[in-house]
Amino acid sequence: MCHQRQSGDRTTPRDRYTLRDFLIITLLAALGLATKSLLNPLSRTLLGAFSIPGGVFFGGLYMMWLALARGFVNKAGSATLTAFVQGGVVLVLGLSPVQGLLSTLIFLLPGVLVDLVFLIPGQARLYRLFRFTLSCLVANVSGIILVALVWGIVGRPLILLVAIGALSGGLGGLVAYLISEKIPSRSLHPSV
Repeated sequence: MCHQRQSGDRTTPRDRYTLRDFLIITLLAALGLATKSLLNPLSRTLLGAFSIPGGVFFGGLYMMWLALARGFVNKAGSATLTAFVQGGVVLVLGLSPVQGLLSTLIFLLPGVLVDLVFLIPGQARLYRLFRFTLSCLVANVSGIILVALVWGIVGRPLILLVAIGALSGGLGGLVAYLISEKIPSRSLHPSV
């Protein structure tokens, strides 16, 4: 399906989102929310005694879905759209302890940051590994900082949470990279 370029239209057909792209984004958003829902009880059991929120320890696994969306769809804004879908679902269903538009922002900022990290150029495996790892690390740390600010967590506790979250984010990025290597985006887009 080829779109003709209209006057003033600066996007090429390859830049536009397809139905397949939206399906991938929706699927990965749902997997991210499902992962969070499945890991929250486990994290409360394992980490409750240490007063470490589950999102800090397992956040890298939540954020990997944003990086995979950006990696699989391979279009600017795909991680942001995935985060927006997640934030919208959480807002509508009231699944977040932080209510209202702030809840959506807490989901949206990590997606924006993933998209920004994926602007780092380079096609070699090392660059892809770096983008996946850094994007999940930054996304998880940003989410932790936003939630900490809302809950009034500052000082040493915040530094500890950020350090654990950075490690978790980096590991989540590594997992996302390994998944992306097993399922290259070309297999998701046979026409590319």
